[in-house]
Amino acid sequence: MEVTSANFKSVLPQVRDAIEDSAFISFDTEFTGLNIKDAPSVGPYDTAAEAYEKLKQCASFSIIQFGLCTFHEGSDGRLTHRAYNFYTIPTHETFLCQTESLKFLVNHGMDLNKVFKEGITSLKNEDRAAKLAGLEEKLKGVRERVVKQTIQNLQANDGQKEVLAAAKNKIKDFLACEEEEELPLGNLNSFQRLLLYQMVQSDFDEKGGHSEKIRREEDQIKSDIEELQGDCGMSAILSAIKNSGKIVVGHNMLLDVIHTLHQFTDNLPDDFNQFKKQVLSAFPRLIDTKTLATQTQIAEKLESSALEPMVKCLQQHPFNLTDADPVNGCAGYTVNGNLAHEAGYDAYLTGLCFVTMLKYLDAGNADFKVKTASPVVLQPHMNKIPYMFYGDPPGYFDLEKDEPAVNRDHVFHMLVPTHWNSGDVSKLYSPYGGAKISWINNRECYLQLHPRTSLCRHLPATSKRQKMKTREDEVILTEPSTNKPARSKRVTKKETLHQEQQAHLKVLHGVMIVPAVKSPCKMAENDNSFKLAKLLQCPNCSKLKNTTQSGLPLSLASKVDLP
Repeated sequence: MEVTSANFKSVLPQVRDAIEDSAFISFDTEFTGLNIKDAPSVGPYDTAAEAYEKLKQCASFSIIQFGLCTFHEGSDGRLTHRAYNFYTIPTHETFLCQTESLKFLVNHGMDLNKVFKEGITSLKNEDRAAKLAGLEEKLKGVRERVVKQTIQNLQANDGQKEVLAAAKNKIKDFLACEEEEELPLGNLNSFQRLLLYQMVQSDFDEKGGHSEKIRREEDQIKSDIEELQGDCGMSAILSAIKNSGKIVVGHNMLLDVIHTLHQFTDNLPDDFNQFKKQVLSAFPRLIDTKTLATQTQIAEKLESSALEPMVKCLQQHPFNLTDADPVNGCAGYTVNGNLAHEAGYDAYLTGLCFVTMLKYLDAGNADFKVKTASPVVLQPHMNKIPYMFYGDPPGYFDLEKDEPAVNRDHVFHMLVPTHWNSGDVSKLYSPYGGAKISWINNRECYLQLHPRTSLCRHLPATSKRQKMKTREDEVILTEPSTNKPARSKRVTKKETLHQEQQAHLKVLHGVMIVPAVKSPCKMAENDNSFKLAKLLQCPNCSKLKNTTQSGLPLSLASKVDLP
């Protein structure tokens, strides 16, 4: 069902009932952009807090479609669903978008006219409080005017009474005559006008007198206050979800959650731990299907954890994709609806994947129901949000726990020749268990080795001083105390460079950064610019060959033909 500002109020009671009656809820969002221009991108080895700091900048984009799907379990074990697509637009905010994102959504059936003409607006809690305070102040002013009018009870003398009586008769005749549009009352002084206002209020109030206008204004303000004190726009949906206590399911939902909270509830906090509390406050019971797909035994049976290919895999043995028909009399979806990137449809597929994977994890229990599922099945996956940028386990962050310390002494910063690709780097380390490569640019990459390989066991454990004699070499060093780009220092012939071993093994957020050594001379078949500082030395340069104290096998120096 499509929900816009035109039918939102009439549909809201139905949505609330559907949420309350459901076994669980799934959701998805479509927004106007992904990346802020020139903003720092999330790196593969950023901490969760650092990644959040970067990702929350993307909340400047807007949700324009919020998909909600409620799933219902019948007594006969039959699963049904209700699906809703809410078209939304931010309230009184700059509308930021990326052209490619909007083109992508339009190509997948998004109606942008509906977004701008009938989008549902929502006030954040902070904005609602400010508007409520303004209405309360306005109501106070109206009530003061009523009191003032009541207190002002002027007394007229006999001469003034004759003037008022004549004016009163004219007003009666004017109201009785439908043809007259204006009534001139002659020249009246200021005191007579006050008496006239007072007389009209008391004798003609039912015809729209001043006090009646005040009362109508007061009633309107009271109505506005009552609406604001309740739930406004999409806040009503989120409140219903929170109050229901039902499990909320999403797929790779980190950005969905960030956008939803920022647009419909409150501004995002700066502190990552406060953000986790904010998420739990809005969604006390979250489960992400990507967590199920990557952190359980299901992972080895899936070719991909992206939603569409995951659905295809779950339709094949050993799985059996659960089906869920629409609730009788309601519009809904089918698995083969081919409506990818319509928020309601993606929410529907997410819900089907959720039930299918839980059934598999519950030893193929054909009678599995979410409402009665054992905590042993559900709890291990509760409130764990997949963190797609993690370069190593656990692959998610837990909303209820502090982030664990991650051992990354097997991760290196590597400098390579510009013409190298991932295959060249992988080839170098394949005899030692292989390596995971994350490119920074065409010259630098992060290298993640298997922690138990012989290479990692050869890492220096002390800060033994080394003396390294070079030819006219350029030494690339990482700044010792800041996360700044590398700086270059030219070392001339016969000069000696003294460095503490630990200075070469700087730990940056748990990532071991090892500076590389670049030699301008072509040493037969080698260029040592790809090496990990002193850990890898050129076998063809005797002055460097014997300085290695780490015990690394020199065979790690790959034979590379230079142009």
